[in-house]
Amino acid sequence: HHAVRPPAAANPYDAPLKVAVAVGWGQKGEDVDWDASLRIEGGTLHHVEPRFRGHEIVAPQDGEEASYAFSSWQQQGDAVTFKTRTWGNPTTTTAATQGLCLTLSGGAHTVLRGRFNGTEHAVSLQDLLAGPRSGYLGGFLTPAFLFERAVPQVEYSARLQVEHESTGKQREWYTVRVRQFNGQWAWSSPIWVESKEQS
Repeated sequence: HHAVRPPAAANPYDAPLKVAVAVGWGQKGEDVDWDASLRIEGGTLHHVEPRFRGHEIVAPQDGEEASYAFSSWQQQGDAVTFKTRTWGNPTTTTAATQGLCLTLSGGAHTVLRGRFNGTEHAVSLQDLLAGPRSGYLGGFLTPAFLFERAVPQVEYSARLQVEHESTGKQREWYTVRVRQFNGQWAWSSPIWVESKEQS
């Protein structure tokens, strides 16, 4: 059993950070179409990871694509645009939000500027390292947008090297488990190790 815990970032701007941006919420079951854009000012956008979902359709039929395939995005330099649809979270533990995760680099005064259905919001990386920022399109209970806390590289990546020692008389295996700060887990399939004499 080996465990790795990420150290605190000495300088969080030394390597690319990740910032997730989500849209949705509002009234349950009420569809909202989103036209959004995000732009990095004073920094560089390296990668965009879409985090879109469709309606849960057990057996989609031909001709029904518009009911579950309604999200699109495009990156142009240090900016990204996306269109999607949300319908309010069906329960308090079931998300129906849509969004992107941006990998970007910059400094304390780098600004992430968003435009969500005409509502503009800007936040610095320094502020996002302190915590998330959000806003509503109208007011409480209207659709909202969220800039998640910026995550330094030391918090989203880890490296571990293990020297395998074995008698070589039996098959052995490794699994990798990752626990996030919010309590969510991810794990790998087993990695099997056999001696050359057995195979």
